[in-house]
Amino acid sequence: MAARILRALVPGWALAAAGRRRAAAGEAALFALLLAAPMATPWLRSAGGLASFLVALLALSAATVARGRHLPAGRVYPRDAPWLALAPLLLLCAVVPALRERALGLAAYRIPDRHTSAAPTLLAGDRFLVDRREVDPTRGALVLFRLREDYATTYVRRIVALEGDRVEGGGEGIAVNGRRVSGVPSAPFGPLLVGRGEAFVLGDNPEVSRDSRHFGAIAIDTIIGRPLYVFWSSRWGRIGTTLR
Repeated sequence: MAARILRALVPGWALAAAGRRRAAAGEAALFALLLAAPMATPWLRSAGGLASFLVALLALSAATVARGRHLPAGRVYPRDAPWLALAPLLLLCAVVPALRERALGLAAYRIPDRHTSAAPTLLAGDRFLVDRREVDPTRGALVLFRLREDYATTYVRRIVALEGDRVEGGGEGIAVNGRRVSGVPSAPFGPLLVGRGEAFVLGDNPEVSRDSRHFGAIAIDTIIGRPLYVFWSSRWGRIGTTLR
Protein backbone atom coordinates (compact mmCIF):
# COMPACT_ATOMS: atom_id res chain seq x y z
CA MET A 1 0.00 0.00 0.00
CA ALA A 2 2.80 2.38 0.93
CA ALA A 3 4.57 1.64 -2.35
CA ARG A 4 1.44 2.51 -4.31
CA ILE A 5 1.06 5.81 -2.48
CA LEU A 6 4.70 6.73 -3.12
CA ARG A 7 4.40 5.79 -6.80
CA ALA A 8 1.33 7.99 -7.15
CA LEU A 9 2.43 11.04 -5.15
CA VAL A 10 6.22 11.40 -5.35
CA PRO A 11 7.48 12.74 -8.71
CA GLY A 12 9.91 10.33 -10.28
CA TRP A 13 9.15 7.41 -7.95
CA ALA A 14 7.03 5.43 -10.43
CA LEU A 15 9.62 5.89 -13.16
CA ALA A 16 12.42 4.83 -10.81
CA ALA A 17 10.43 1.80 -9.68
CA ALA A 18 10.00 0.81 -13.34
CA GLY A 19 13.75 0.98 -13.86
CA ARG A 20 13.71 4.21 -15.92
CA ARG A 21 16.39 5.94 -13.89
CA ARG A 22 17.17 8.93 -16.14
CA ALA A 23 13.51 9.77 -16.65
CA ALA A 24 12.94 9.46 -12.89
CA ALA A 25 15.79 11.81 -12.06
CA GLY A 26 14.57 14.28 -14.68
CA GLU A 27 10.99 14.30 -13.40
CA ALA A 28 12.10 14.73 -9.78
CA ALA A 29 14.50 17.52 -10.75
CA LEU A 30 11.74 19.28 -12.71
CA PHE A 31 9.49 19.21 -9.65
CA ALA A 32 12.28 20.57 -7.43
CA LEU A 33 13.01 23.34 -9.94
CA LEU A 34 9.34 24.27 -10.00
CA LEU A 35 9.34 24.61 -6.22
CA ALA A 36 12.59 26.59 -6.27
CA ALA A 37 11.59 28.96 -9.09
CA PRO A 38 9.71 31.45 -6.83
CA MET A 39 12.94 32.04 -4.89
CA ALA A 40 14.84 33.15 -7.98
CA THR A 41 12.06 34.96 -9.83
CA PRO A 42 9.23 37.41 -9.02
CA TRP A 43 6.72 34.64 -9.86
CA LEU A 44 4.68 34.88 -6.66
CA ARG A 45 4.75 38.65 -6.34
CA SER A 46 1.47 39.06 -8.22
CA ALA A 47 -1.89 37.34 -7.96
CA GLY A 48 -1.60 36.16 -11.57
CA GLY A 49 1.83 34.71 -10.84
CA LEU A 50 0.49 32.81 -7.84
CA ALA A 51 -2.38 31.41 -9.93
CA SER A 52 -0.05 30.25 -12.72
CA PHE A 53 2.31 28.65 -10.19
CA LEU A 54 -0.54 26.69 -8.62
CA VAL A 55 -1.76 25.57 -12.06
CA ALA A 56 1.75 24.34 -12.96
CA LEU A 57 2.10 22.58 -9.62
CA LEU A 58 -1.30 20.89 -9.96
CA ALA A 59 -0.56 19.85 -13.55
CA LEU A 60 2.73 18.19 -12.60
CA SER A 61 1.10 16.55 -9.57
CA ALA A 62 -1.74 15.23 -11.74
CA ALA A 63 0.77 13.79 -14.21
CA THR A 64 2.62 12.11 -11.33
CA VAL A 65 -0.58 10.54 -10.02
CA ALA A 66 -1.58 9.30 -13.50
CA ARG A 67 1.87 7.83 -14.15
CA GLY A 68 1.90 6.13 -10.76
CA ARG A 69 -1.39 4.42 -11.50
CA HIS A 70 -0.61 3.23 -15.02
CA LEU A 71 3.14 2.71 -15.24
CA PRO A 72 4.03 -0.91 -14.37
CA ALA A 73 6.77 -1.56 -11.87
CA GLY A 74 9.84 -3.46 -12.94
CA ARG A 75 10.37 -7.09 -12.00
CA VAL A 76 13.20 -6.11 -9.72
CA TYR A 77 12.67 -3.01 -7.59
CA PRO A 78 15.82 -0.86 -8.01
CA ARG A 79 17.57 -0.06 -4.73
CA ASP A 80 18.31 3.46 -5.91
CA ALA A 81 14.65 4.26 -6.71
CA PRO A 82 14.05 6.27 -3.51
CA TRP A 83 17.23 8.29 -3.97
CA LEU A 84 16.53 9.04 -7.63
CA ALA A 85 13.10 10.36 -6.71
CA LEU A 86 13.89 12.11 -3.45
CA ALA A 87 17.44 13.46 -3.90
CA PRO A 88 16.39 16.71 -5.68
CA LEU A 89 13.67 17.35 -3.10
CA LEU A 90 16.03 16.63 -0.19
CA LEU A 91 18.58 19.02 -1.69
CA LEU A 92 15.88 21.67 -2.05
CA CYS A 93 14.82 21.19 1.58
CA ALA A 94 18.43 21.65 2.68
CA VAL A 95 18.90 24.86 0.68
CA VAL A 96 15.55 26.57 1.24
CA PRO A 97 15.99 27.45 4.96
CA ALA A 98 19.18 29.35 4.18
CA LEU A 99 17.69 31.22 1.23
CA ARG A 100 14.05 31.66 2.20
CA GLU A 101 14.27 35.08 3.80
CA ARG A 102 16.82 36.45 1.34
CA ALA A 103 15.50 34.99 -1.90
CA LEU A 104 11.79 34.38 -1.41
CA GLY A 105 11.12 37.11 1.12
CA LEU A 106 7.35 36.57 1.17
CA ALA A 107 5.15 36.20 4.25
CA ALA A 108 1.40 35.77 4.69
CA TYR A 109 -0.70 37.87 7.06
CA ARG A 110 -4.38 38.10 7.94
CA ILE A 111 -6.54 41.06 8.96
CA PRO A 112 -8.26 40.06 12.22
CA ASP A 113 -12.05 39.95 12.49
CA ARG A 114 -13.78 43.29 13.12
CA HIS A 115 -10.64 45.27 12.26
CA THR A 116 -11.50 48.04 9.81
CA SER A 117 -8.62 50.49 10.22
CA ALA A 118 -7.20 49.63 6.76
CA ALA A 119 -10.58 49.60 4.97
CA PRO A 120 -11.41 49.72 2.13
CA THR A 121 -7.92 48.63 1.02
CA LEU A 122 -7.91 45.64 3.36
CA LEU A 123 -10.97 44.18 5.05
CA ALA A 124 -11.41 41.90 8.05
CA GLY A 125 -10.57 38.31 7.13
CA ASP A 126 -8.40 39.21 4.12
CA ARG A 127 -5.25 37.12 3.83
CA PHE A 128 -2.47 38.89 1.96
CA LEU A 129 1.15 38.42 0.95
CA VAL A 130 3.86 40.85 2.04
CA ASP A 131 7.16 41.35 0.25
CA ARG A 132 9.61 41.45 3.15
CA ARG A 133 12.55 42.32 0.89
CA GLU A 134 11.06 45.59 -0.27
CA VAL A 135 10.87 48.36 2.30
CA ASP A 136 9.31 51.25 0.45
CA PRO A 137 9.48 54.42 2.59
CA THR A 138 7.85 56.75 0.08
CA ARG A 139 4.85 59.00 0.56
CA GLY A 140 1.66 57.16 -0.26
CA ALA A 141 3.17 53.67 0.18
CA LEU A 142 1.21 51.03 2.06
CA VAL A 143 3.49 49.32 4.60
CA LEU A 144 3.38 46.64 7.26
CA PHE A 145 5.28 47.45 10.46
CA ARG A 146 5.61 46.86 14.19
CA LEU A 147 5.96 49.31 17.04
CA ARG A 148 9.05 48.94 19.18
CA GLU A 149 6.92 49.14 22.32
CA ASP A 150 4.40 46.57 20.97
CA TYR A 151 6.48 44.21 18.86
CA ALA A 152 3.93 41.40 18.94
CA THR A 153 1.37 43.39 16.92
CA THR A 154 1.64 44.23 13.22
CA TYR A 155 -0.02 47.23 11.58
CA VAL A 156 -0.91 48.08 7.99
CA ARG A 157 -0.84 51.82 7.43
CA ARG A 158 -0.02 54.31 4.70
CA ILE A 159 2.97 56.66 4.80
CA VAL A 160 1.84 60.27 4.42
CA ALA A 161 4.95 62.12 5.61
CA LEU A 162 8.69 61.53 5.84
CA GLU A 163 11.75 63.17 7.39
CA GLY A 164 11.47 66.96 7.42
CA ASP A 165 7.73 67.11 6.64
CA ARG A 166 5.42 69.20 8.83
CA VAL A 167 2.20 67.51 9.89
CA GLU A 168 -0.79 69.01 11.69
CA GLY A 169 -4.37 68.01 12.32
CA GLY A 170 -7.62 69.62 13.31
CA GLY A 171 -11.30 69.89 12.56
CA GLU A 172 -10.72 70.12 8.79
CA GLY A 173 -8.53 67.04 8.61
CA ILE A 174 -4.81 66.34 8.43
CA ALA A 175 -2.35 68.37 6.38
CA VAL A 176 1.27 67.69 5.38
CA ASN A 177 3.33 70.75 4.47
CA GLY A 178 0.08 72.69 4.21
CA ARG A 179 -1.58 70.19 1.83
CA ARG A 180 -4.56 68.25 3.11
CA VAL A 181 -4.09 64.45 2.96
CA SER A 182 -7.23 63.52 4.89
CA GLY A 183 -10.52 65.38 5.14
CA VAL A 184 -11.66 63.39 8.18
CA PRO A 185 -11.77 65.64 11.28
CA SER A 186 -9.00 64.89 13.74
CA ALA A 187 -8.20 65.87 17.28
CA PRO A 188 -5.96 68.94 17.04
CA PHE A 189 -2.22 68.21 17.04
CA GLY A 190 0.97 69.78 15.77
CA PRO A 191 2.35 71.19 13.74
CA LEU A 192 5.07 68.60 14.24
CA LEU A 193 8.22 67.88 12.28
CA VAL A 194 8.88 64.28 11.26
CA GLY A 195 12.29 63.28 12.55
CA ARG A 196 15.24 61.67 10.83
CA GLY A 197 14.66 58.02 9.89
CA GLU A 198 10.96 58.27 10.69
CA ALA A 199 7.63 58.21 8.87
CA PHE A 200 4.18 59.51 9.79
CA VAL A 201 1.51 56.91 8.95
CA LEU A 202 -2.29 56.97 8.74
CA GLY A 203 -4.87 54.23 8.37
CA ASP A 204 -6.95 54.24 5.20
CA ASN A 205 -9.99 54.44 7.50
CA PRO A 206 -8.81 57.30 9.74
CA GLU A 207 -12.09 57.54 11.66
CA VAL A 208 -11.29 54.30 13.51
CA SER A 209 -7.57 53.87 12.85
CA ARG A 210 -4.88 53.88 15.51
CA ASP A 211 -1.89 55.45 13.80
CA SER A 212 0.79 58.13 14.13
CA ARG A 213 -1.77 60.54 15.57
CA HIS A 214 -1.78 58.28 18.63
CA PHE A 215 1.67 56.64 18.83
CA GLY A 216 3.73 59.20 16.91
CA ALA A 217 5.95 58.75 13.87
CA ILE A 218 7.35 55.25 13.35
CA ALA A 219 10.98 54.34 12.76
CA ILE A 220 11.69 53.31 9.15
CA ASP A 221 13.62 50.28 10.38
CA THR A 222 10.47 48.86 12.01
CA ILE A 223 8.82 48.46 8.58
CA ILE A 224 8.51 44.75 7.76
CA GLY A 225 7.62 45.07 4.10
CA ARG A 226 5.12 46.03 1.42
CA PRO A 227 1.70 44.33 1.09
CA LEU A 228 1.30 42.88 -2.41
CA TYR A 229 -2.15 41.34 -2.94
CA VAL A 230 -5.02 39.46 -1.30
CA PHE A 231 -4.52 35.73 -1.94
CA TRP A 232 -7.56 34.55 0.03
CA SER A 233 -10.71 36.10 1.48
CA SER A 234 -14.20 35.10 2.58
CA ARG A 235 -15.33 37.66 -0.01
CA TRP A 236 -14.52 35.80 -3.22
CA GLY A 237 -14.42 38.95 -5.32
CA ARG A 238 -11.45 40.25 -3.32
CA ILE A 239 -9.14 37.31 -4.12
CA GLY A 240 -6.36 38.61 -6.36
CA THR A 241 -6.88 42.26 -5.35
CA THR A 242 -3.64 44.22 -5.79
CA LEU A 243 -2.82 46.40 -2.77
CA ARG A 244 -1.72 49.92 -3.59
